[in-house]
Amino acid sequence: MEYSVVEFTDGVNLVPTIWLSADHKKCHWPLIENKMIYSKMVSSQVMPRPNDPSWGIYPIKKVLCKTNTYQEGIYKLKIAEKYSEVESSASDADPKAKRAKRQLRAKKNLFDNLSDSDSNSITSNQKYDDIENTNLLKTQSTFEDQTQHNVHEDITASAQFPQFPDDHIVETMNFATNFATKDQTEINKQKSSEKIFTAKEVYKMLSKINSEMIQVREEIAEVKEHVMQQNASSNVCLNGTELVGSSTLTAFDTDLPYLTDGQFKAAENKLNEPAYLTLLVNDLKRLGGTDYEDVVTNALAYIISNQLACQYSWKEKGAKSSFSNDFKLFNKAILILVRFTKADLTNKMYGEIVAKWLVQAPQRFKREEAKKEKARRILQLNEDVGDQN
Repeated sequence: MEYSVVEFTDGVNLVPTIWLSADHKKCHWPLIENKMIYSKMVSSQVMPRPNDPSWGIYPIKKVLCKTNTYQEGIYKLKIAEKYSEVESSASDADPKAKRAKRQLRAKKNLFDNLSDSDSNSITSNQKYDDIENTNLLKTQSTFEDQTQHNVHEDITASAQFPQFPDDHIVETMNFATNFATKDQTEINKQKSSEKIFTAKEVYKMLSKINSEMIQVREEIAEVKEHVMQQNASSNVCLNGTELVGSSTLTAFDTDLPYLTDGQFKAAENKLNEPAYLTLLVNDLKRLGGTDYEDVVTNALAYIISNQLACQYSWKEKGAKSSFSNDFKLFNKAILILVRFTKADLTNKMYGEIVAKWLVQAPQRFKREEAKKEKARRILQLNEDVGDQN
């Protein structure tokens, strides 16, 4: 990264070298007024954009020096600004002004020598380098100095190249260092206030947002389904009878609970008729229950036998069929019923209740068979006693 101290027609400034044209006669310049933003663009070396109205191109008079670091460029810029003020205020007609101009030329030579050094920043060796350059300048003189020495002795004494006191050099360097440090501190404060995320952090945030959006979509779908079911149930008279074809029915089916898979699937197909769905909800409504879970289990026990329930699981598992996919209309009827008791019941909550009931079906079937066997033995015993009498 290289920076250049450039003299424009209206002053000097520090710019990235990449802003200069190939012939170093023109310079790209961002059309912004905020000094903090400009400093940040310079320090980070923002690439100028051709044909961009936010960038302008301005002629330059001279490239004073180049540096490898932004802090060193700020230091050289302050020196160049000081010399520029001396030169602009000097008058060629005044002998004192001539002396000032000679001093300025000497300082510029010193400045050029400093710019050719390979120092990366302001270090403890700069004091020694400045003293060496100053001593070198003491041995030099210009043709103009020699001429005026022969004419005016008093001018000759003052025409010697200026002696830069060591303390003055150190003070100037310290001032530039403090200024550059302060400017860099302001930039660092602005950077620290701006949270910078890595690609991994951005990916995690996007994944989290995506999962939340999927969850919201599922909840919206459940709400829409619930609203549609509520509207359907409100439009259908659940307390009366419905006409199906030419016959009047008062019950969904008298052959309940179902014992075989064929009967159950045939009944599922019947529910495609809205009237049968209404009759089933009406039948289930009479069962009641202490809470919404009790309502669901009572409805399941009314529709399907424990023997048949052993063949199903909520989600297809092994040899068992999927109750949620194969009997969607029966589940719909039970959901319509239970949401009269618990309006905010979700599909997930309902599925957990049904899954638990299906898992426990084999145990209920064993107990049911044991009761039947006990009743059969009692009946057989009573018959044997009657025969003996």
